Amino acid sequence: MSRNVSPSGPRPMGPVKNRSCTDIICLLLFLFFLGGWGIVGYFAFTTGHPEQLIYPTDSNGNFCGRTRGYENKTKLFFFDLSRCASSTAVLTGCPTPQVCVEKCPAETFVPIPGSLSSGAEAEVKKKLICQDGTDVEGSSLSDLIIGEKCAPYYVRMVSIGNRCVPSLPYNVNEKNELIADANNNKANVTYGDLMSGTQKLASILGAKDTAARVCKDLMESWWIILSAFVIVMITCLLWIFIMRFITGTMVWISVVVFLGLLVFSFYYSYMQYQMLKKIPESNLSPFAVQFTTNFSYYLELSGTWMFFMVVIAVVFVIFLLMMIFLRNRINLAVALIAHGSKAVAAIPMSLLFPIIPYMLQLAFAAYFVAVTVGISSSGGAYKILRDNSTTCCPVYYNNSICLPEVFRETCRSCPGVECKFFPGDNVIYGLHAYNLFGFFWSMCFATSLAELVLAGAFASWYWAFRKPKDVPESPIRSSFYRAIRYHLGTLAFGSLLIAIIQFVRAMLEWLDRN
Repeated sequence: MSRNVSPSGPRPMGPVKNRSCTDIICLLLFLFFLGGWGIVGYFAFTTGHPEQLIYPTDSNGNFCGRTRGYENKTKLFFFDLSRCASSTAVLTGCPTPQVCVEKCPAETFVPIPGSLSSGAEAEVKKKLICQDGTDVEGSSLSDLIIGEKCAPYYVRMVSIGNRCVPSLPYNVNEKNELIADANNNKANVTYGDLMSGTQKLASILGAKDTAARVCKDLMESWWIILSAFVIVMITCLLWIFIMRFITGTMVWISVVVFLGLLVFSFYYSYMQYQMLKKIPESNLSPFAVQFTTNFSYYLELSGTWMFFMVVIAVVFVIFLLMMIFLRNRINLAVALIAHGSKAVAAIPMSLLFPIIPYMLQLAFAAYFVAVTVGISSSGGAYKILRDNSTTCCPVYYNNSICLPEVFRETCRSCPGVECKFFPGDNVIYGLHAYNLFGFFWSMCFATSLAELVLAGAFASWYWAFRKPKDVPESPIRSSFYRAIRYHLGTLAFGSLLIAIIQFVRAMLEWLDRN
């Protein structure tokens, strides 16, 4: 039952003080999750190698341009790009040997094993691109090619992202032709197969290395991003401060300026229409000509400017009618903003308090980026990558763990089977998912904390009987204490719900893109 409060009687002094903690289980869950996030971060920082995100790796896990002995070999060369066109390449990687080279090939070359003289074969071997540790001089050309110790062919290539990709000007008629060098030696691969493999390689790089490229950019431009955050924060504070004094003026000036821009746009379109109407070649409708992506061509037609005039006139009439019939609501909105400015004037700390949750969000975002970089460059193992059509070396099945030294001794002459270094596995993907969810949950928690503190502070001002006498001392500090002391569980619960929705949405968008 409600009771009347006498004007001469005691007045309530702010929010009630008889409170208890809310949603304690959710708070414990949030703290437990943060502990797990800390463990993930420890794993990322202790096992991560960020150089993996910057430098490409060959089949043996060597960093091109980074590993000792490979400082001058900064490019990654693929033996047979046509094999990248397999349907599973996006998931398992390109199933062909990859080596670090100093520069990409500048010509097309196809070595043909056969009846060559020792001198001719020696000249051919000088032009081969082979795996490290291969005894080129002591092996026959046939063993080098069939055993996949050396590339069976290569074409003129350019470096894109420190990876050698073909740069031949393919024609449609060449798709079914075999790749041939200047001596008309032909490989068992067509230009069409090479084009398909190159396109699939682009998909692999897009699927595997997008996060790596993003992390690399973040590592190189973090200070620019941090500066932008600071500038945005200062701009928002200035905007809030200005709104305190000229709320109504800013709203109505914006309306008048927008209407003025519409009038000027209509006048300019009319002048352009009158000018082009006198030119017979331009006196056409944009819908009567063939479609083109050259937008400047449409600007040379009088019909285009007539279309602009009609659209601008319709927008002007609609906006003007809205201003006429909704002027009372606009005045109400201005009054509410002005009333809010009074609250800001009474609680000046509300202008500075957003810095605290802002810095908290910045810390969460920085931690998320650092953990992402660490996870993306952690782990790694040598695994078998084999072609389904290969029958040799049955002891090695696809995706099984292997040792490069043992593999070279047992299956070095088996084509289609490769002991390749993979930077991560399914556990890494799970850690990425945990880290992403932690980012969503922590950011939502910081935002909710800011909203709850400001809402409590302004509620203390709004419900005060006599302002500013009945307003509690330091409303921001009191509201912040209440939020930390009693309602962290509620903040954790509400932010958890929002984080789940954001996480599911992010996963669906990722699946849609891939």
